[in-house]
Amino acid sequence: MKSFKEYITELFDKPYPFNQTDTIDSNMGMAIDLINNDSFDEDEYEENGGTSYSEARYTFKTKDGRTIRVDFEYSLYPWFSKCEINFLDVGSKKRKNKASNKSDFRNSDFDATGDGDEFKIVSTVMAIISKEISNISPTLIEFNSMKDERVGDKRIKTGRTKLYKSMIKRFASKLGYKVKNIQEQDVDFMFTLEKK
Repeated sequence: MKSFKEYITELFDKPYPFNQTDTIDSNMGMAIDLINNDSFDEDEYEENGGTSYSEARYTFKTKDGRTIRVDFEYSLYPWFSKCEINFLDVGSKKRKNKASNKSDFRNSDFDATGDGDEFKIVSTVMAIISKEISNISPTLIEFNSMKDERVGDKRIKTGRTKLYKSMIKRFASKLGYKVKNIQEQDVDFMFTLEKK
C-alpha cells in the first residue's frame, strides 16, 4: 500500500494535458530578458513599439468536462517585470447556474468547485506554471488565495493559503524564486515571489 506522501507525489506527476492558447508578446519576452540582465532601455523599447502589458493563457479540460484556464498577466516597469497568475473554472455550467448575481458569478470562478479532482487540477496548474516560468522569468510573481469561498449557498473558509504556502515551499526554489512577501488583505492573501 502506498503512503500518503507517495500518493500525493504520484498525483503531482500526472497532470491533465493542457494547451497554450495565447502567448506573451515577443517584444515583452525580450524586454524581460533585458531587465534580468540589467540592460533594459525603457525609452528605446517604447520607441520601437514595445508594450508594457502582455498575457499568456493556457487551458485544460477535467475528467468531468470543465474547462480550467490559467492566465499569466505580464507587466513591465523600468527596473523589473511582474507576472500575476490566476486560474479559474471557465467551463462549468453547474457553477454558472449557482451564481445569483453578477458579483457572485465573477467571484464564483475563483471558488472551489466542490466537484473533486482538486489534486489533479492543482498538479496541472503547477505543470503549466513551471512551463511558463521556465521560459519567461519575470522579476516578481504574484497570486492570491481567497480567505473564503462560496459552496452552495454558504461561504466557508478555505485552506488555500496553507496549500499555497506548501506549494511554494516545494516548487518556488526549483523555479528560481523565493518568497518576498505574503500580505493579508481584506478578502485574500497576496503572495509575492521574487527571482533569486
